[in-house]
Formats: sequence, structure tokens, C-alpha cells
Amino acid sequence: MLLGIDTATSTGGVGIVRAGDGESRILADDSRVAGRTHGAMILEQMDAALATAELELSEVDVFAVANGPGSFTGLRVGMATAKSLAWACGRPLIGVPTLEAWAGRAISIDDTAAAGADQVIGVVLDARKGEVYRAAFASDPGASQLRRILPEAVVAPEACADSLLSLVGAGSTVRLLGDGPARYTEAFSSLASLEQVPMDTLPPSGGAVASLAASRALAGDFDDPRRLAPLYVRASEAELSLAKR
Repeated sequence: MLLGIDTATSTGGVGIVRAGDGESRILADDSRVAGRTHGAMILEQMDAALATAELELSEVDVFAVANGPGSFTGLRVGMATAKSLAWACGRPLIGVPTLEAWAGRAISIDDTAAAGADQVIGVVLDARKGEVYRAAFASDPGASQLRRILPEAVVAPEACADSLLSLVGAGSTVRLLGDGPARYTEAFSSLASLEQVPMDTLPPSGGAVASLAASRALAGDFDDPRRLAPLYVRASEAELSLAKR
């Protein structure tokens, strides 16, 4: 049994997944718009998810957490919560890339993907300061894991659109996920013909985080909680200020 936490964006999520025999099933998935109040909501969401799954916290075997990129504060809240729970319960911990978990959720609920068609999911998240976090993943027929074709990076919206445009026309269905294209509509105008899935239609999910961690959990591939750190992708304001001195 896995409990997944995602606080990387303005939507916070806690999900419960049962994994075994090469399959995983989401038993509960509580996603709520939290803004900057993840710290006040995350334990309430965890209690709600456990109640829906009819489980006690002691029955969770593995904790999983979205480790970025995303909101610096949100990532720290999720990481601290997951590490504390893993330590208190004596359970292992797995860090999961935020954008990959999100892409996995989009593909898992899509009937076309289930039928075995090639899909490319471009995940674009507003990083503020005129930039976006982006990554792209492919769903190959018959494969159980996503294949990363564009790594996580923080780039200008125009550069992001160009990199995603290069994936169009290669025989795969390309979809855009996240709030970046809507935030920077002019920069992404060249991709207007692609299917775009708004963030409020398919928000980040703790269940998606737990689902992505399931294969690693079954293989006994866990992270060292002492070394697991958020994947910020870009330097923090404090680091930038220090570098200027």
C-alpha cells in the first residue's frame, strides 16, 4: 500500500494506491486547490484519503512524494511531511518527478493510450518570472513505463513552444498538459491546434505520484530520506542573491 503526496503546485493532493502483481489501483485520491496553504491542508487531506480507502496510517507500506519541479515552498512542505511520516512509521520513501507523475495520470485515464496508440505528453507548468517548467514523455505501445523525451528544464515560453513543436508530426499524438500554455498564449500560438488539457480539468494528484512509485516499491528501490531533496531545476532567490555578492 502506497500513500502519495503532491504539493508542487497550487493544487495539493494525497492519494492511496494498492500495488501488486504488476498492477496498481488507486483507492483514494484527494485533490484540492490549496494556494499557499499546503501546510494547513495536507494532514486533513491525508486523513480524508485514508478514510476513503478504509485504512489506518499504520497500514501504509511506502510513502511517495512529488519532488519537483514546482513551487519551492510547496515542495518543501510535501518533502518535510513525507519524510516525517516515513520516519515516524518506519516505512521507506520514494521521490517522484512532478511532471512525470502528471503525464502518467493523463495517459492512464486516456482510452486511446489504453488501446496502445503512441502518445506524447508535453507538460508545461508556469514557473513565474516569465518562464515555464517543461518536460515531455512518450507512451509507447505495450510499455508499462513512460519514456522521457525532453528532460525537466526551466525555459522561456517561446523556447518551450519550439522544443514541443519539434515533436509534432513524428507519427504520435501530442497533447499539452498544465497551466503554462494558457498563461503564455502568444508564445504557444504555434501549438494552438494541439489538444490542451487545462490544469483545472486534470490537476496534479497524489494518486498519480503513488502510482508512478509503485513499480519502484515492488522492486525494493527506495530513496535515502537523508539525501532525498527537492528538484528545484532553477536556483532560489537566496542562491541568486548570494551569487551576485
